[in-house]
Amino acid sequence: LQRYPGRDDLKAAAERLRKAVLDQQRVDKIAAYVNEIDQSLATRNWSGAASSLERARKEFTGEKAFGILSEKLAHEQYLADLADLVSEIRPALAENRLDDAARQLKENRKRFSREPVWQTLERELERRKQYEESLDKAGLLFRKRNYEKAEELLQSTLAAEPIDQRAASLLNAVRTERLRVKRADQIKRVCAEAKRHGDAGDFQGAVTYLETTRQLYPDEDELTALLNTYKQKLKEQ
Repeated sequence: LQRYPGRDDLKAAAERLRKAVLDQQRVDKIAAYVNEIDQSLATRNWSGAASSLERARKEFTGEKAFGILSEKLAHEQYLADLADLVSEIRPALAENRLDDAARQLKENRKRFSREPVWQTLERELERRKQYEESLDKAGLLFRKRNYEKAEELLQSTLAAEPIDQRAASLLNAVRTERLRVKRADQIKRVCAEAKRHGDAGDFQGAVTYLETTRQLYPDEDELTALLNTYKQKLKEQ
């Protein structure tokens, strides 16, 4: 251009070259920013990605690529936060730390309540709470010796996919105790009836009655002792 100062065509060509170089520099710098931000996103370095985005948008105001990356950052961080919370809540549920799980769900419900995984966790929490309530109620009925109601409740609980073995164990305990009490009551009635025969002098009737019952309960010491007593009295008649 210095040798041909009057050549407008050369000036235009030089301007085009200069503009092309600047455009390429802009493209390269934008690409460098994009790469830097993508690397931060890949490593979940949210603060690093946000910082790079802020610098890039100041330098290249209105650049669409950075608007897209900003949305990507927000979405990736949202998904990561959701995944982190789910990874905390699931163990809390599995370990029966229901208060912890309920607190985390409540604190983050506004942000994540539309997510299917979140809704699944809330349903699981409710299921576990109902299970615990059923166990508490059945335990109370058991302690009050209302074995029939306790057994009905536990059977219903077991039919609805129990959380663990506690319902089955409690049901077994209820049934065992119910049978023990029933047996004790029956033994008590049998002994009373045998004594009624004995008091009337009907020792043979008492022996016959006791022997019949002892066939059902051969290991019942009270029956054996009373039977031996009336056999001895029968011999002494």
